[in-house]
Amino acid sequence: MIQLSDIRITFGKENNRIDALKNVSLEVRQGEFLAVMGKSGCGKSTLLNVIGGVLKPTKGSYLFEGNDVSAFSGKQMAEFRNRNIGFIVQNFALVNEMTVRENVMLPLAYAKIKRSEAMKRAEEAMERLGIIQYEYKFPSKLSGGERQRVAIARSIAADTSVILADEPTGSLDEATGRSVIDIFKELNGSGKTIIMVTHDRELAEQGTRMLTMKDGEITGAQAL
Repeated sequence: MIQLSDIRITFGKENNRIDALKNVSLEVRQGEFLAVMGKSGCGKSTLLNVIGGVLKPTKGSYLFEGNDVSAFSGKQMAEFRNRNIGFIVQNFALVNEMTVRENVMLPLAYAKIKRSEAMKRAEEAMERLGIIQYEYKFPSKLSGGERQRVAIARSIAADTSVILADEPTGSLDEATGRSVIDIFKELNGSGKTIIMVTHDRELAEQGTRMLTMKDGEITGAQAL
């Protein structure tokens, strides 16, 4: 499904150059729950941003279902993200001026889904995540765990084939974090491909495969 070949990401020039990723090659199969572990600054979030089409490689190729993502134009990249990639991040990335319902529906508006269909998808996603009772509340009125559920519901409503999670439990207490991982496992069981970045080995071991990274390189891989 996903094939990265000799991916390099370089920031800056000459003496100030930083290689965030160094010739990284990786294949991700459809339906995997891949956990990527490593300390801060090791390149794991950069890797996630390449897979999500946020960063274009300085060098190397990225194929998604046989399509060369690294050659996409800006418009093609935006369409690729809307159609295929759901992002879940540590700080939730919700719009505080929008209600829970509006936040969940937001990516569907970008994808030009009819409002009636968007409302149906949003309601189904909120029901699935147990947050339908908060649909007219604003994110600032919710707990961290509730806001993360909103972010996950937004991804479910968009119905993307891949979900990228960047330290999704980093702002949550242990019990809430475990409930979020349980949701990911349920989504993975229904066929979603999940790639999660974490520094917590215990959480990483909940996936089906684990990679370790250091200094911009993949240093280990383990089936779970």
